[in-house]
Amino acid sequence: IVSLLLAENNIGSAGLQSLTRVVGRCSSLRVLNLSFNSIGDSHTKEFCNQLASCRHLERLELQGNMLGARGAGELGAVLSSSGVEELRLNVNQLEAQGMRCMSKLMRACPSLSTLTLRSNDIRDDGARALCDALILPHRLRALVLSQNNIGDEGA
Repeated sequence: IVSLLLAENNIGSAGLQSLTRVVGRCSSLRVLNLSFNSIGDSHTKEFCNQLASCRHLERLELQGNMLGARGAGELGAVLSSSGVEELRLNVNQLEAQGMRCMSKLMRACPSLSTLTLRSNDIRDDGARALCDALILPHRLRALVLSQNNIGDEGA
């Protein structure tokens, strides 16, 4: 399997556990879209450990899955040594703490060129955390931060 597109289903944490076993066997997987399910943070660590075996993964979409800072940290730890070029985490609950994890990912993942983080309520503190990573050399070409309650201090 090269692309696995399971967006807008009813996959929750129990379904993620089953899917984790499948993803771990798909070493040629390039695109994985699990957007708008109900995954949450509860089993992201096991899932992320299996993602590490997907050496060819280029695009990961986990939009609208109620991921928080814990999920962002687990994703960041695994993806920092991957070849992921595009990461879409719109409409989650990453907030400022999750942006600190994304900042670390931006520094550690040289292949990352697109990061979309729309509607994560990151506010000024989260925007500042991302700016810290932007001053360092990186390959990022697109950073989407729309609808995040960023004010003057975060601009």
